Amino acid sequence: MRESTIAIREFLTHTVMEKGFRKEFADVECKCGGRVFLLGADTQFDSVSWMCVSCETHYCLEATLTYTMILDELANCSCPCDLDRFEIGIGVSLYPINEVVSTAYIAGMCVHCGKITCFDLWSDVDLPYSLFFTSIYEP
Repeated sequence: MRESTIAIREFLTHTVMEKGFRKEFADVECKCGGRVFLLGADTQFDSVSWMCVSCETHYCLEATLTYTMILDELANCSCPCDLDRFEIGIGVSLYPINEVVSTAYIAGMCVHCGKITCFDLWSDVDLPYSLFFTSIYEP
């Protein structure tokens, strides 16, 4: 496992995620093998999109699975160092009884300075864990 992947997971686990819940993670990698992305988020509608800087493929994830995201309306995420390229990790907390996602977390590690930030947090997702990570799509 890559050092950046471990660092993002550790950050989410020990800094942001709910205690007492089972945690699962997805490492974000483009179909071209790229791991550096531009990231956009809409915190009002619980949606996020990322674009591979190598091949410019877009990916989207929404908490509601409505597939209605408008890419132009997403706020671009940037690091306090003013750069906007990240390795991305997604984590979820699961309800202990039924394998349903309680909360989702989208974090990025700046490839320039190494700072990790949680850019979005979706409470009460209420999707089966088996569907959540497979709902990432290309618009």
